Amino acid sequence: LMHHKEISFVHGEQKWKCGISELKRDIRIDADTLNIQGQSMDVVYNGLLSQISGLFASTKEEYKAQVDLRKQIENIQKQIMTLQKRIKAEKQFNRQMELNTEVRQLRKEITLLTDKLNTNNI
Repeated sequence: LMHHKEISFVHGEQKWKCGISELKRDIRIDADTLNIQGQSMDVVYNGLLSQISGLFASTKEEYKAQVDLRKQIENIQKQIMTLQKRIKAEKQFNRQMELNTEVRQLRKEITLLTDKLNTNNI
Protein backbone atom coordinates (compact mmCIF):
# COMPACT_ATOMS: atom_id res chain seq x y z
CA LEU A 1 0.00 0.00 0.00
CA MET A 2 1.38 3.35 -1.00
CA HIS A 3 0.01 6.88 -1.19
CA HIS A 4 0.93 9.46 -3.78
CA LYS A 5 1.98 12.54 -1.84
CA GLU A 6 2.28 16.11 -3.06
CA ILE A 7 3.57 19.29 -1.52
CA SER A 8 0.97 22.01 -1.09
CA PHE A 9 1.29 25.42 0.46
CA VAL A 10 -1.43 26.52 2.89
CA HIS A 11 -1.12 30.04 4.28
CA GLY A 12 2.58 30.06 3.41
CA GLU A 13 3.24 26.75 5.18
CA GLN A 14 4.46 23.66 3.40
CA LYS A 15 2.05 20.73 3.86
CA TRP A 16 1.99 17.22 2.42
CA LYS A 17 -1.25 16.20 0.78
CA CYS A 18 -2.02 12.48 0.37
CA GLY A 19 -3.47 11.55 -2.96
CA ILE A 20 -4.74 8.27 -4.27
CA SER A 21 -3.89 5.09 -2.41
CA GLU A 22 -2.28 2.44 -4.58
CA LEU A 23 -2.65 -1.14 -3.46
CA LYS A 24 -1.00 -4.18 -4.95
CA ARG A 25 -2.91 -7.38 -4.35
CA ASP A 26 -2.12 -11.01 -5.01
CA ILE A 27 1.54 -10.68 -4.17
CA ARG A 28 3.69 -13.75 -4.62
CA ILE A 29 6.90 -13.37 -2.67
CA ASP A 30 8.90 -15.65 -4.98
CA ALA A 31 7.84 -13.88 -8.20
CA ASP A 32 6.90 -10.28 -7.36
CA THR A 33 9.79 -8.04 -6.50
CA LEU A 34 10.06 -4.28 -6.28
CA ASN A 35 13.12 -2.78 -7.88
CA ILE A 36 14.73 0.19 -6.19
CA GLN A 37 16.25 2.46 -8.80
CA GLY A 38 17.40 6.05 -8.78
CA GLN A 39 19.85 8.43 -7.16
CA SER A 40 17.41 10.61 -5.21
CA MET A 41 14.53 9.84 -2.88
CA ASP A 42 12.03 11.41 -5.29
CA VAL A 43 13.09 9.11 -8.12
CA VAL A 44 13.07 6.05 -5.84
CA TYR A 45 9.63 6.99 -4.49
CA ASN A 46 8.20 7.52 -7.99
CA GLY A 47 9.69 4.21 -9.13
CA LEU A 48 8.15 2.28 -6.25
CA LEU A 49 4.81 4.04 -6.69
CA SER A 50 4.72 3.24 -10.39
CA GLN A 51 5.53 -0.43 -9.75
CA ILE A 52 2.81 -0.79 -7.11
CA SER A 53 0.17 1.10 -9.10
CA GLY A 54 0.90 -0.83 -12.29
CA LEU A 55 1.04 2.39 -14.30
CA PHE A 56 4.82 2.44 -14.82
CA ALA A 57 5.12 6.21 -15.02
CA SER A 58 8.60 7.64 -14.67
CA THR A 59 7.66 11.19 -13.66
CA LYS A 60 5.04 12.81 -11.46
CA GLU A 61 3.37 14.39 -14.48
CA GLU A 62 3.02 11.03 -16.26
CA TYR A 63 1.62 9.47 -13.10
CA LYS A 64 -0.94 12.26 -12.67
CA ALA A 65 -2.01 11.99 -16.31
CA GLN A 66 -2.45 8.23 -16.07
CA VAL A 67 -4.38 8.51 -12.79
CA ASP A 68 -6.65 11.09 -14.44
CA LEU A 69 -7.27 8.65 -17.29
CA ARG A 70 -8.16 5.94 -14.76
CA LYS A 71 -10.59 8.32 -13.03
CA GLN A 72 -12.21 9.17 -16.37
CA ILE A 73 -12.65 5.48 -17.15
CA GLU A 74 -14.22 4.85 -13.73
CA ASN A 75 -16.61 7.79 -14.15
CA ILE A 76 -17.68 6.58 -17.57
CA GLN A 77 -18.26 3.08 -16.18
CA LYS A 78 -20.52 4.60 -13.50
CA GLN A 79 -22.42 6.47 -16.21
CA ILE A 80 -22.88 3.23 -18.12
CA MET A 81 -24.25 1.50 -15.01
CA THR A 82 -26.79 4.27 -14.44
CA LEU A 83 -27.82 4.23 -18.11
CA GLN A 84 -28.30 0.47 -17.99
CA LYS A 85 -30.56 0.87 -14.97
CA ARG A 86 -32.54 3.51 -16.84
CA ILE A 87 -32.83 1.19 -19.84
CA LYS A 88 -34.34 -1.55 -17.67
CA ALA A 89 -36.79 0.90 -16.11
CA GLU A 90 -37.78 2.55 -19.39
CA LYS A 91 -41.02 1.35 -20.98
CA GLN A 92 -40.74 3.02 -24.38
CA PHE A 93 -38.75 1.01 -26.90
CA ASN A 94 -37.47 3.99 -28.87
CA ARG A 95 -36.16 5.60 -25.68
CA GLN A 96 -34.42 2.33 -24.78
CA MET A 97 -32.74 2.40 -28.19
CA GLU A 98 -31.53 5.98 -27.61
CA LEU A 99 -30.10 5.01 -24.23
CA ASN A 100 -28.42 1.98 -25.81
CA THR A 101 -26.70 4.19 -28.38
CA GLU A 102 -25.42 6.38 -25.53
CA VAL A 103 -24.07 3.27 -23.79
CA ARG A 104 -22.33 2.17 -27.01
CA GLN A 105 -20.71 5.60 -27.41
CA LEU A 106 -19.50 5.53 -23.81
CA ARG A 107 -18.06 2.04 -24.30
CA LYS A 108 -16.19 3.25 -27.38
CA GLU A 109 -14.82 6.11 -25.31
CA ILE A 110 -13.71 3.65 -22.63
CA THR A 111 -11.86 1.54 -25.19
CA LEU A 112 -10.09 4.65 -26.52
CA LEU A 113 -9.08 5.71 -23.02
CA THR A 114 -7.89 2.23 -22.04
CA ASP A 115 -5.84 2.00 -25.25
CA LYS A 116 -4.31 5.38 -24.45
CA LEU A 117 -3.59 4.22 -20.88
CA ASN A 118 -2.07 0.93 -22.06
CA THR A 119 0.15 2.64 -24.64
CA ASN A 120 1.45 4.93 -21.89
CA ASN A 121 2.26 1.92 -19.71
CA ILE A 122 4.38 0.14 -22.29
